[in-house]
Amino acid sequence: MNIAKEMEVLAATRGWANKVAFVTPEGVYSHRQIHQYARKLSTLLLSEGLKEGDRFVIALEDSPLWIALFLAVIRLGATVLVVNPYLPRSDHQAIMEDLNPRFGALQADIQSHFFGLKIFTEDELERALQQCQENHIYVEKPVNPAYVQFTSGTTGKQKAVPHTHQNFCHYAIAVGIGMLDIKQKDVLFSVSKLFFAYGFGNSLVFPLMHGTSALLLRERPTPADIGRLIDQYQVSVFFWVPSGFGALLKTRLPANTVQLRLLVSAGEPLLPSLSEKIQQAISVPLLNQLGSTEVGHAYCGTQIGDNPAESIGRALPNYQFEVRDEHGDIVTLGEKGELWVKGPTVPTCYLNSDESSARHFVDGWFKSGDCVQELPNQYFQHHGRIDDMQMVGGIKVSSLHIENILNQFPQVIESAVISEFIDNKSQLIAFLRLAIPLSDIEDALKEHARSFLAAYMVPKILIEVDAFPRTINGKLQRYKLFSKTWLNKAAEDENLPRQQHSMIRGQR
Repeated sequence: MNIAKEMEVLAATRGWANKVAFVTPEGVYSHRQIHQYARKLSTLLLSEGLKEGDRFVIALEDSPLWIALFLAVIRLGATVLVVNPYLPRSDHQAIMEDLNPRFGALQADIQSHFFGLKIFTEDELERALQQCQENHIYVEKPVNPAYVQFTSGTTGKQKAVPHTHQNFCHYAIAVGIGMLDIKQKDVLFSVSKLFFAYGFGNSLVFPLMHGTSALLLRERPTPADIGRLIDQYQVSVFFWVPSGFGALLKTRLPANTVQLRLLVSAGEPLLPSLSEKIQQAISVPLLNQLGSTEVGHAYCGTQIGDNPAESIGRALPNYQFEVRDEHGDIVTLGEKGELWVKGPTVPTCYLNSDESSARHFVDGWFKSGDCVQELPNQYFQHHGRIDDMQMVGGIKVSSLHIENILNQFPQVIESAVISEFIDNKSQLIAFLRLAIPLSDIEDALKEHARSFLAAYMVPKILIEVDAFPRTINGKLQRYKLFSKTWLNKAAEDENLPRQQHSMIRGQR
């Protein structure tokens, strides 16, 4: 199947061709327009020599043009490399070296990051929408991946993940229907961008597969913008990462939540303390998702009526879970272990890392790296990433559990906990974003921690920071906290997301 054709047929046969597909500050675009734009852009691409099997980089801000270009490329049986335009030059060049694309549509400020490409500018693509004739050519049975996405870099080098045309149908069933129950009248708003798996599904797959609408913004909105945007565009389903929801609670909340029916959290662990604050502040059901770039979107989630503070829900339709220990053996029900996932969207390998493929993909299973515990009712509790587990005096402890306790202290905005060998013994270090100086609350904060945690789980060292190292999608890059470079020169780290440089202000 060619999913670009299938989505166009869906729009025509299900009666949503003339319905709004994408809303932007500049205007609205119907489903019919988007597919028409894709036909015109494919005329341009054919004239420039794009053929089945070629790889085409898209590294642009979100827009209807982005969507139409994506569809134009996969119509012709080529593969889209969905690239984050805000990566450093070295990451862009690694993509070129590993995957050898022939074409690209790039933001002007990063064109020098790529070499040997036929580059299309946004102006050139816009002119094609005005001048090119539509063509109706499809590669009916493309043998190549429809697109490739890249892991977010929370643990180091990005890995290239291939996804097929058929995957769109599985995302639509498992998440769009099985979890979100998306309706044609919905307006979806995902702060996560199209170049992330979470944003790609929310802002491209669900609108085009379910006949609904999505709000697209070129610029990333600030937390202060969110409430206004939800009100202005009558958003009904809002997607963000937990740290984003945390920031939203400190700004202008939506004034009118009549049309807002779902909040969806994914991308990083949703701590119970934050979940409770969100639900108290915004009287709208909050759902919790777990997914990955490797699987393409979510594979586990809660439903309306579930408490997202208690679990990450159940396996979504067509996915299977097993909880295994470090040797790959299935653990006893109720024991913690690594979540292994099997399902129709799990690939067999990365395209740029044989070594990582062998570690993460085993006999059709994906080793997620998430530490979970299965409950008797087939729900799962999330205990962080396997690499979030810390060793203290030979005992494994969960960073997330400690962080949840610290975050309950009123003046703690956010925390991150690691263990490090100091004076020849392992000690817990808590990095803290605070509402007031650490010196004013240090003793009270430690007493709070001792009230809820065993003595060995109370951080011995507290470090106040302005911000944490994160990916552009908001995920904590915990591995950077172990770096002396980050501790001493965080503000000079070129790999931190823009406007999120940190500086250590106090160390004890």
